[in-house]
Amino acid sequence: DKLDEELGDKANMEDLKKEGEETSDEMEKASEQLEKSKESKASDSQKAAAEKMKSMASKMAAMNMKMQSKSMEEDMASLRQLLENLIKLSFEEERLLDEFKITSANTPKYVKLTQDQNKLIDNSKLVEDSLFALAKRVFQIEKFVTEKIFDINRNLKEAVDYLEDRQVQKAVVNQQYAMTGYNDLALMLSEVLQQMQAQMAQ
Repeated sequence: DKLDEELGDKANMEDLKKEGEETSDEMEKASEQLEKSKESKASDSQKAAAEKMKSMASKMAAMNMKMQSKSMEEDMASLRQLLENLIKLSFEEERLLDEFKITSANTPKYVKLTQDQNKLIDNSKLVEDSLFALAKRVFQIEKFVTEKIFDINRNLKEAVDYLEDRQVQKAVVNQQYAMTGYNDLALMLSEVLQQMQAQMAQ
C-alpha cells in the first residue's frame, strides 16, 4: 500500500510538472503575441495561462493536504509577505516610469529617479532570493518563476542602460515589461494563497 501511495504521489508530481511547463508555454505565447500586437490571440493565451495557473494552484494545495496546520500557516505567512513585496515593487516601478515620462533628462530630479530605479533593482534581488527558495520547495512553479525573474532582470538592466543614455522612451518600455512580470508573479502567488486558505477553512 505504501508503494502504491508513493507511486501515486510521483504520478501527481509528474502531472503538475507537465502542467507547470504548459503554463509557462502559454505565458510565453501571450508575451510573443502581445509584442506582435495581436490583441485577441494574446488575450486567449493569457486566459489559457491564467486557467492553467488556477489548476496548478488547486493541485498544489491538494498535495499539501498532509501538511500540519502550523506548517501551512507558516507557509501562508511567507507567501503573503512575498506577495506584498511583489506588489510594492510593481507599484514603485509604475511610479518611476510615470515620473520619468514627465521629467527632463537634464535635471537633478532625473538623476534622483535613476538612483531610485537602481534601488528598486537591489530590493528586487532580495525578493528574487525568496522566490527562488520557494520555487525549490514547490517545483511545480519553478520553471514559471525562473523564467519570469529572468525576464524581469533583463528588462530592469536594459531600462537602466537606456536611462543612463537619456533614452527615456525606450527605458519606459522595459519598465512596463518589468512591472508586468511582477504582476504575473503576484497573480500566481495569490492563486496559491487562495487555494491554501480554502483548504484551511475545510
